[in-house]
Amino acid sequence: MPKKKSNFIAINASEQGRLIFVLVQGEIIQQQIFSVHKLDEVLLSCLDRLMRKYKVRWSEISSLGVVNRGGSFASLRLALACINTLAWVNQIPIIALTAEQFAGLTVGKLLTIPNKQRKKFKAVLPAYDRPPLITLSKKKPHFIKV
Repeated sequence: MPKKKSNFIAINASEQGRLIFVLVQGEIIQQQIFSVHKLDEVLLSCLDRLMRKYKVRWSEISSLGVVNRGGSFASLRLALACINTLAWVNQIPIIALTAEQFAGLTVGKLLTIPNKQRKKFKAVLPAYDRPPLITLSKKKPHFIKV
């Protein structure tokens, strides 16, 4: 008989060099911090390690949360792409969290998240705090004249 869905996992990849997971099992809150150099190489393995350590299956996850602002553009997009995909594949509701909400995660605060946000899957989009610096400036010359 499968366990009742009552677990919540929150992910924060917005801090440089750190990947932080919070697992809420009923009223028990577990936090796991990983030092990472390349997020793209370790995000899924760190999540798998967390779930194995606390013996949690995807069928037991009631919802996911992810910090969707701050940090580097690449780490933000990568974390959101992975977590949105996992939520969609497993049909788990996902919610966007601010860094402040993530830092203050408690069961009481989780219960204040509107239930309509946790009913069904809807992708979380990134919220950038500054414009991306991915194009060459039109004000500066691109080539040095010889």
